[in-house]
Amino acid sequence: MNTIRQIVEKIKLFVSSYTEELGVSAIVILVAFSCFYLGRASISASTKRNAGITIENTYASSTQAKISGENSGPTRLPTPAGEANGGQIIASKTGKRYYYAGCSGVSRISPANIVHYASAADAEKFGLTLASNCNPK
Repeated sequence: MNTIRQIVEKIKLFVSSYTEELGVSAIVILVAFSCFYLGRASISASTKRNAGITIENTYASSTQAKISGENSGPTRLPTPAGEANGGQIIASKTGKRYYYAGCSGVSRISPANIVHYASAADAEKFGLTLASNCNPK
């Protein structure tokens, strides 16, 4: 029983000697928690429902822009004749080179970025050049 009283006396002594510092610390902690919960409360329910992953179809928007004539520069779109023709000329949407179907560079193009052209001339219309490590058949 004597030890509990000693511990209580030590706590009282500590609190009385550090009253100002403990008060400032308590205020800082209260302000931090208040800001956090006010921030959470400020988000509306509709924002919480709509927050998530959004998926855009960039191919459709670039096709629409090409049809309506909004885009002044050339847009790289797959050529239907190239796909029907077996896609002999292959390029990346983001690259500057084109490849023949048998070239090793084709394997490094992400499937999502592959663009097919009917001929080398079609690919060159879009400013592409033949890859140096790819020889025509």
